[in-house]
Amino acid sequence: MRKPSYITREVARRVAPRFLSKIEKRPGDPCWHWTSAKDQHGYGCFSICDNGRQVTVKAYRLSYVLHCGEIPPGMVVRHSCDVPDCVNPVHLWLGSQADNVADAIRRGRASGGSMPGSSNPYSKLTEADVIKIRRLYAEGFPGTALARQFGVSNRAVYLLLNRKSWQHVA
Repeated sequence: MRKPSYITREVARRVAPRFLSKIEKRPGDPCWHWTSAKDQHGYGCFSICDNGRQVTVKAYRLSYVLHCGEIPPGMVVRHSCDVPDCVNPVHLWLGSQADNVADAIRRGRASGGSMPGSSNPYSKLTEADVIKIRRLYAEGFPGTALARQFGVSNRAVYLLLNRKSWQHVA
């Protein structure tokens, strides 16, 4: 796969009809949702034939080039809406990779950020589960049995019981 910044305005215009057919605009929703292939993080992917070779690019980058202009070297396209499948050019703007990382941390989408409790997509527990685990432990249930019952590690139970995790839950 080539560097994504190779997408030119000419390439974007050539594939525009096919690209635009894969966008869904929902009533009352300012995002333009990508309805075709997506990567493991939910970002749209779009295939372009480049000199007889298939090249996959991020849909939001192609949308930016199509609607706003080419992406200068060293710049990345950032989302204002935090919706990975959004390709609305109004929600896209340029910045440095450092700006993009700072956004991710500030918005809780990266390590160093804060996505407490069940708002974290990797969480196996809910706030209600944590309350129940703490109550059952106080009633004498062993931590290992609670870990097994709730499908988490012994370490996860230890951390929540000692308030090293889930501190926001009373």
